[in-house]
Amino acid sequence: MDSSIELISTSIQRDLKFINVSNDKNFLIEWKSPGSFKNYVLDMHTIRENKINDFFFYINKLGMKIVYIRKKGIIFTIGAEDKVQYQLLEALMEYIMEKFYEREDLVSKLYIKNITGDAFKSFTYDIDKFVDKFAELDLVKTVEVPCKICKGHFTLIVKKSIVENSKNFPVFVVSIHNGHPIVIYVDKDFKVRGTGQVNFTGLIVS
Repeated sequence: MDSSIELISTSIQRDLKFINVSNDKNFLIEWKSPGSFKNYVLDMHTIRENKINDFFFYINKLGMKIVYIRKKGIIFTIGAEDKVQYQLLEALMEYIMEKFYEREDLVSKLYIKNITGDAFKSFTYDIDKFVDKFAELDLVKTVEVPCKICKGHFTLIVKKSIVENSKNFPVFVVSIHNGHPIVIYVDKDFKVRGTGQVNFTGLIVS
């Protein structure tokens, strides 16, 4: 196994804080890292106010990164230490969503009025397995990126789905490196074909 993927798997197991699946009224699944007693209810109240579907959103707060997406009326949220890259969290959340909607017994319960989290408890054991065996899921690749601003290199995690599902190449991925944004162009073989600067108004400067 690629040593970089082993390190990524270790990071997920060590730095992941919580995974939440909910609708607009109830928490359906609440997974937290072993030994964690922190409550993330206030974060979820804020997240529920966003009604946009099918797009990942990000929150940075108090040394933690939170990624969430609303899919088919269900909100999937994941939080980790801020050193964990967003692409890694997205990749794991995409996999969790896929496996959740494959479980017909769970999907059928979504339409029961006033359903509670007890009905979905079995899926927390599935999440335990996904986290524990993350390296075997083969969800991400790593690429080495030259930074024109810092004149150095850094390792970027790229979720495989963003490249494998693309019809146009190179695919561009935006990342924050040492406090500044950078856009990375990745080809279909997960090779970096160039980089560019990005300013905070969203314009790309080549």
